[in-house]
Amino acid sequence: MFFFLSNKKYYNSQGGISTSNNFNLIKKVKVLSAHGVANNALDRKIKKFSWIRNAKYFSHNFRMPDPLAAMGITQMNKLKQMNMKRNKIASIYNNKFLKIKNFITQQASPGYYHSYQMYYLIIKNIYKILKWQGNRR
Repeated sequence: MFFFLSNKKYYNSQGGISTSNNFNLIKKVKVLSAHGVANNALDRKIKKFSWIRNAKYFSHNFRMPDPLAAMGITQMNKLKQMNMKRNKIASIYNNKFLKIKNFITQQASPGYYHSYQMYYLIIKNIYKILKWQGNRR
């Protein structure tokens, strides 16, 4: 599953992608993404009562609108550039935080490139620090 929410680095307002090599799962996800209706518009057109839609599951419309898909494609073209910018910002943070005792910055494993969708900072002995701060008041 890939999510395209506003707090992710790849953002197109809503939605996501499900991937699988399980045909039955793909079939079920397609039905769930279309209000739970198993038959498509072509299937319904062939039938005598084309306006009848049989919902197989309770569901919603989870299909991504075309304008949002276009926005997503544009962002995919900028993904490398966005990752480089995030790494540059993270490098600035790392250089500043490494100078502070008790701070541990995130590091990408050798041979890997970090996307820095979020920047985490580990503070050693945080409970002692917070307790000390509380006693200062």
